[in-house]
Amino acid sequence: MLNHLTYLGILLVLAFMVFQDFRYRGITWYLFPLLAILLVFSARGDFSLFDAGLNLGFVILLVLLLTCYFSLRNGRLLNILAGFLGLGDILLLVCIGVYLPVLVFVLFYAGSLLLILVGTGTYLKFRSAAGYTVPLAGLQALLLIPVIGIIWAGHIQLARLNDQLLLLLI
Repeated sequence: MLNHLTYLGILLVLAFMVFQDFRYRGITWYLFPLLAILLVFSARGDFSLFDAGLNLGFVILLVLLLTCYFSLRNGRLLNILAGFLGLGDILLLVCIGVYLPVLVFVLFYAGSLLLILVGTGTYLKFRSAAGYTVPLAGLQALLLIPVIGIIWAGHIQLARLNDQLLLLLI
C-alpha cells in the first residue's frame, strides 16, 4: 500500500512539473528534492549508490561538454545556465539518475532527447520559431511518466530491468 502511494506521489510530482514548465517555463525548486526522495524510497532494495554515482558523473560530464561546446562556439567562456540550458533540466536529470540503473538512464536520456528533438522540429515546422524555447525538463518529465507507470504496474525491479536490457543489447 505504501509503495502504491509512493508511485502515485511520483506521478503527481512529475505531472505538476510538466504543468509548471509548460505554463510558467520554470519548475518550483522544492519539487526536485521531493521527487528524488520519492524515487529513492520507491526503489528500496534496488537502489544502487554505485549506479547513482555513475549517472551523476554522466550528468556532470554532459554539462562540462555542453559548456565547452558553447564556449568554443562563442569564443569565450559561457555559463550555459544563462540561456542555453535551465537549472531545472539538470536537476531533473540528477533526480532520474539517482533512480534508474546506468544503462536504463543513458537509454532514457538519449531516447527522450531524440523524441523531443523530432517533436520540437515537427512543431516548429508548422509554427513560428521566434523566441521559442524548449521546455526540456517538462518534456522529459512527461516522457518519464509512462516509464514510471510501467515499472509500477508491472512490478518491475530496476536491477533486473538493467540486466534484461544488457542481455537484449548483447
